[in-house]
Order: sequence, then C-alpha cells, then structure tokens
Amino acid sequence: MLTKLAHRLAQTIKCEVELVKYHAQPTIPVRYFSDVKNWGDLLNIDVIEYMTQKKVIHCAMGHRLHILGIGSVLAAANSKSVVWGSGFISEQQQLQQKPHRICSVRGPLTRAKLLEQGVHCPKVFGDPALLLPEIYPLKPPAKTKYRLGLIPHYEHATHPWITSALNNEGVTLIDIQQSDSPTFIRQLLECDCIASSSLHGLIASDAYHIPNCRLIFNEMRSFKFDDYYAGVGITDYPSIHMDNDSQLSIEELIKTCTVKQLDFDVTKLKDAFPRELFS
Repeated sequence: MLTKLAHRLAQTIKCEVELVKYHAQPTIPVRYFSDVKNWGDLLNIDVIEYMTQKKVIHCAMGHRLHILGIGSVLAAANSKSVVWGSGFISEQQQLQQKPHRICSVRGPLTRAKLLEQGVHCPKVFGDPALLLPEIYPLKPPAKTKYRLGLIPHYEHATHPWITSALNNEGVTLIDIQQSDSPTFIRQLLECDCIASSSLHGLIASDAYHIPNCRLIFNEMRSFKFDDYYAGVGITDYPSIHMDNDSQLSIEELIKTCTVKQLDFDVTKLKDAFPRELFS
C-alpha cells in the first residue's frame, strides 16, 4: 500500500514538473490508468491531443482540474474530474466523489448507474477511440498479410489457446502493450479478421471496419463490453467463450467475425468535449 502511494506521489510530482517544463506550449492535464502499459489507456494521449492541439500531461492523482477520458476509470473520478467518454467496469462500481462535470460517457449502462446515484449525465455516448480514423486515416494494404489477428488482453497473452493458435499459418499476435498507435493500426489493417479479448482491440477493429469477434476467457466481466456496444446501437455481438481445452478451430473463429454497423454520432461526441474549461 505504501509502495503504491509513493508511486502515485511520484507521478503527481512528475505531472507538476512536466507542467513547468512545457509552460511555453499549451498543455492539458489528463488522468488515465497507467499502472500497466496498455494501448487502450494510452489512447487518451492520441485522442485528446488531437481534440485540443495541446500536449497531454498525465495527472495521475487528479489533484488539479483534469480530463477523465478513455477507459473504465469512472469510479476513480473526484471533484476535479471532467468526464468525457469514461465508463464503469462493472455493475457493482459507483462514484466515490461527484465529478466537476460529466460531458459524455462510454454508453447507456454507465449513464444509468450515474442516474441511479442522482448524478446528471447527458445522453451522449461513444468511446473516444472511435475517432481513430480521423486521427490516423490509414488504409488497408493492397493485400493483407494475415487471415486472423489475435489481440488478447494483457492478462490473456499467455493463455494456452492463444499460444496454440499462433502455430497456425496466417495467424498473428498484435500486442496490446505497445504505445505506438500508427504501428498498432497498421498491424490491425494487415489482418482480414480480428479476435480480441481487449475492449480497445474490438473498438479499433470497429472503427476501421474490420470483421471481429470478442474472445471471453475465464470469468471476464461483460459490463464494459455491453456498455460500449449499447452506446453505438448494438445489442447483440459475436462472442466466443474460451477455456484451456478449447477445440475451437481458426476456421470457426474467422466465420464468427462480423463487421458492425455502428449507430454513432461522432459530431455529438466531439461537440461535448469541454474546451472552454481548458482554454
């Protein structure tokens, strides 16, 4: 506990040092999960710098007014949080403190939980990662390299089925624990289909119109997935439950992947961004 507290204190000091260091250029404090390197959380940098044309400074402790953006981080909100696109990770989570403002959330399941707590939340949905094609307008190669790309959540990277599946020709692993978005997206576009247990592996696939399906390992929570999909008008999406002795073939998995038709108002999400609070 003390080690974690010391780590957070060090991050707070780093935030203040960076704000001073970059005083000559516009900056914006953003709070996101950083205990483990994860591309989905690091997308906050890409997306919010695109939205503001300001340098993102990681405000780990939320000690000053900050954006709370991409990720299942809403339960960590405090009175200085300005929420744009965040969500809860499970049905059991609740706010511990009322945010400074809620501009949008990931989906209607998160909004319903906020309303249950008597917290105002506008009906503006969508994970901000869906803006990726605007930020990185990359196109698929003339000929893809792989039939299937696997994007396991970092907790599932060494699962026996993943290890075994990678022995198949035309199957590749896309590492979610990387920070270079153009590289990640190019790897994504090299695949005919994507199977992912990472939410942002699925969201990125949806954004670039790549057929995909969700892999469910062990007792994974579904709340954040259901929340995201409900926010883009999808109530039924392909999922496959995996276990250590799964006999699922690559052919069966590929047949399960689909392109989603998203009902998503990108202008509404962008207009909800609280520029006036960070001008």
